[in-house]
Amino acid sequence: MSYKKLVQFGLVMLVYLLVGGQTALAAQSIKIGGNYELSGAAAAYGQAMKDGLDLAIDQVNQNGGLLDGQSVEAVVYDNKSDLTESASVAQRLVTEGVVGIVGPATTGNAQAEIPLITNGQLPTVLPAATGDTITLDDQGKVLDYLFRVCFADSYQGIAAAGYAHDQLKAQKAAVVVDTTSDYAT
Repeated sequence: MSYKKLVQFGLVMLVYLLVGGQTALAAQSIKIGGNYELSGAAAAYGQAMKDGLDLAIDQVNQNGGLLDGQSVEAVVYDNKSDLTESASVAQRLVTEGVVGIVGPATTGNAQAEIPLITNGQLPTVLPAATGDTITLDDQGKVLDYLFRVCFADSYQGIAAAGYAHDQLKAQKAAVVVDTTSDYAT
């Protein structure tokens, strides 16, 4: 499946998940929130996510919308790659009545929004947060309103090491870290 079709499918599935089979509200658009890093250290991730959401929404709307022709609309705010701002954006989106949130990109920013989306019972999809326990509460129970799209850190590390050893025949490895970026720590 091509990336474009995957994004389209993901958006359609997200909307159905977020709306939860509810009957359509007459002539109102379906609003999906975006909690993205549009500035700051992780802006490259957030901007790409926003562009993907915008593209998918444009394509859905050009094909007649969803749920009896309702258009889909993005309500996007910049969390500035900041934990406090990410929580603030999540609270704003909960208050504004979006059907769900996509984002943020980083695990730390995602953790900052969890109490707010849980309290607001607002389904949220994390496109890039990779923390191993991001979808679990303190007792190890899966969170009801949080969904991860990408692989967890531990899986990625094992897969990368296996590929390097088995395919590239590497025997040694080096790790390069950008300690100035919250995303890399």
